[in-house]
Amino acid sequence: MRASRISRRSWRSILSASCNDRSPTDKNSHVSVGEPANVILKFVQENDIDLVVITSRGSESHFDFGSVADRVIKCTTVPIITVPV
Repeated sequence: MRASRISRRSWRSILSASCNDRSPTDKNSHVSVGEPANVILKFVQENDIDLVVITSRGSESHFDFGSVADRVIKCTTVPIITVPV
C-alpha cells in the first residue's frame, strides 16, 4: 500500500470532523497505566481495534519514530496512520 502525504492542516480537519457529534464514527476515551507500547498493543488486541493513529516526531521531509511508535508499528497487525507533530 502506498502512503500518501497529507498536510497537518488536513489531519486536523479530519480529526476534528471525527469528533463532531454528527459523525458516524464511534468515539471513546481510555486511560491506562503502564509501559506505553505494551498498553497500546494490549488495548488494540483486547478491543478489536481496526486502526491505530499515533504521532511521530518529524517534519514533512523527515520522520523520526519514537520508541513507542516504532514498537507499535512493528508489533501490531492492524493498519497504522502516523501523524507528525
